[in-house]
Amino acid sequence: MLLHRTTLVKPWRRLAAALSVATLGVGLLAGCGSDTEAKKSDDAPAADAGAFPVTVEHAFGSTKVEKAPKRVVSVGYTDDQAILAFGIKPVGMVDQYPNPVGQTPDINTQWPWVKEQWGDTRPEVIMNNGDAGPNYEKIASLRPDLIIAVYSEVDQAAYDKLSKIAPTVGRTKAEKEPFSAPWQDNAVHIAKALGKETEGTALVKGIQDKLDTAKKDNPAFAGQTAVALSWYKGAV
Repeated sequence: MLLHRTTLVKPWRRLAAALSVATLGVGLLAGCGSDTEAKKSDDAPAADAGAFPVTVEHAFGSTKVEKAPKRVVSVGYTDDQAILAFGIKPVGMVDQYPNPVGQTPDINTQWPWVKEQWGDTRPEVIMNNGDAGPNYEKIASLRPDLIIAVYSEVDQAAYDKLSKIAPTVGRTKAEKEPFSAPWQDNAVHIAKALGKETEGTALVKGIQDKLDTAKKDNPAFAGQTAVALSWYKGAV
């Protein structure tokens, strides 16, 4: 978290959001990345040079990405999964769910929908769930050429610090408060920063088509409700 006064509140929102349709969409998106792209090295170009430069409008202004990024740091809680969907392995990411004691590798790289994409790559942790903010020194040491802070509570002050390290893309311009944008918007927003807006739009459409088909094929689901629970620090 970036504001100490919200430390007791924000983890709950993040955990609840992680169980929402937002994460469902991002997880499906990560799982849809092509095998060919997933095998690229950490320093492989993210897109053809012809896709750049791109300018991304976001909540804190606009960011111009001059060329295909090779070293991307993910500051958003699920941004790494969207980035993976486009064949790019972040060199740094947030440790959203801490590992059980003594267990390796990092559980955040072992979800079924991202395990293959990560392969043997182990990104550096630049923030833990519950921290007051990202570790700017660690981020700088990773020499990123792009920082993605979309599904994140980064504020203007934090954005300004990150921007001094590398071009930084914040949450979508239409998003009034952190974690409130549809996963579809976040995915395309990240795709644009990576020079892959067309591919991102297509991937999102493919996922949405599958969800729409499931809805059509299961009319009994209409009007049904569900509850998702998460255990956090001894409480539900």
